[in-house]
Amino acid sequence: MKTTEWSELHIELLGLIVRQLDPVQFYRFCATCKSWRAAAMFKCYPLSHRVPWLVLSKHDDKTHAHSFFSLSHQTDYWLELPELRRKRCCGSSYGWLITIEYETFDLHLLNPFSRRQIKLPSPKTFPRPYDKELPYLKVHYIQKAILSKDPSSTDDYTVLVIFSGMCRLAFFRPRKEGKWIVMDYRPVLFQNVIYYREQFYAIDMLGALVLVGLDPQPKLTKITPYLKRHASTCKRYLVEWSGELLHVRRPMAFDDEPYDDSSDRDNDDWNWDGPIKGYKDKFLFPDADKDKDEDNDDIFEEGDIPEDLKLFYKTGIFKVYKLVHLSNCEYRWKKMESLDDCVLFLGDNAPLSLPVANFSEFKGNRIYFTDDYWEAFNLHHEQGCHDLGIFNLEDKTIESFYPNDYHSPKLPPIWIAPNP
Repeated sequence: MKTTEWSELHIELLGLIVRQLDPVQFYRFCATCKSWRAAAMFKCYPLSHRVPWLVLSKHDDKTHAHSFFSLSHQTDYWLELPELRRKRCCGSSYGWLITIEYETFDLHLLNPFSRRQIKLPSPKTFPRPYDKELPYLKVHYIQKAILSKDPSSTDDYTVLVIFSGMCRLAFFRPRKEGKWIVMDYRPVLFQNVIYYREQFYAIDMLGALVLVGLDPQPKLTKITPYLKRHASTCKRYLVEWSGELLHVRRPMAFDDEPYDDSSDRDNDDWNWDGPIKGYKDKFLFPDADKDKDEDNDDIFEEGDIPEDLKLFYKTGIFKVYKLVHLSNCEYRWKKMESLDDCVLFLGDNAPLSLPVANFSEFKGNRIYFTDDYWEAFNLHHEQGCHDLGIFNLEDKTIESFYPNDYHSPKLPPIWIAPNP
């Protein structure tokens, strides 16, 4: 009987094997030999296996290995990734990480499984250079970054970022302008962005949804009113859920006090188009009226945070709203009580929504969240970023999915959907 070399197995047989592999096994499969990698790329990695993984801050300086946590296997895996050395992940989309280097502020797209890397133009051309920011804001100069398409399959993609302490928007298209284009300034700070139905949208800190138009000229168009009662400290996310656009609010609780829901109740008067007052925080965000070239380093030096500003924060609750179309161009946010049989993954990543029918390890109506409250990382540096968990939308409880470690604020945990 004639034996067959492993490298000569038929491509259809290799394809059957590929469909049974988790991301780490797939990664090792591709590294075995050229023919196996070619077969894996040809057959493609099945979408049903792309359960989000958590990129952790744990790393080995000698081997340049980084730790990834698998929800499916409830274990850490180590991948050799010197490309992540001295970098922070400011976003993830389509299995790619968007990274920024601590000192040079170089930006890259990185696929941690294939180790393919794409260099992006420098953000040093932005109107408010990173060296003019407060010391603790510099490492978070690029706060959030998302992609419109998968760079593995096309170069006709767009990178949209929220940058600087003033939370402005800029975009880059390699096939068109080939450089960063900065959007017009708005006085209300942007908190999150999404690519939804072939368009970019952003949400500001007062809950207004904004259409981010790129062609024929960059333009910002407000879609919904501000949320009158919801200007308190919270994080906001935009998520696609069963074809609908959701706004998820994450109010924060401070200094070990339980979250008080009585001051945050919804009523019929929460969509509002009135004037904006009292939303600025001069510690977190330098005054918008000041000269952009003014040096603000004299406000607080790094490591010199006043004791009365140091605080402990944690997630209080999550509230979910769906975008509803009332008439013509009028839209509003409508509160939702359930996500049905879906789970959300929120943080610095492009938010993900998964139906539990395809993933037996999950229960529906839950939100898996990581700590992306970068504004407070330096306000209680003793703990680092720590606020990770699973929120049950039905009974309003929070449970842990990862040991309660503290993570480096220089590389906060971030979700990534494997795309080897």
